[in-house]
Amino acid sequence: MGESHDASRRLAVIGRSVRRRLSCDRQVSRPVAHQLADMRRPVWNAACARAGLPGLHFHDLRHVGGTLAATTGASLKELMARLGHSSTRAALIYQHATRDRDKAIAMALGDLVRDVRSTQSSETPKIAN
Repeated sequence: MGESHDASRRLAVIGRSVRRRLSCDRQVSRPVAHQLADMRRPVWNAACARAGLPGLHFHDLRHVGGTLAATTGASLKELMARLGHSSTRAALIYQHATRDRDKAIAMALGDLVRDVRSTQSSETPKIAN
């Protein structure tokens, strides 16, 4: 179990080898999450370098997942549950990205309507009196 942002307890699944290493580790002053980060950092950095993505942080994947979930139409409550947020404030970050995209889509639709209208008005035959 680990502490979440609101100090509630949340289950974190970790592998057997990690559990063995943590049980032997006598650094009790540092939280388990920091110890896990120290163990995976070299592996993560090497994988990112091989993928051509140096500097990518593991948390970046969480942000992408939240943003993609929001773009699929996930509700605020669903985002909060998926990301483990206890307040709407944090989850709104992901919906903000969706609102920005929604604005861009609305502007593109407006441009499309204007183009169609201008095309139709130029093609309308004029009636001579």
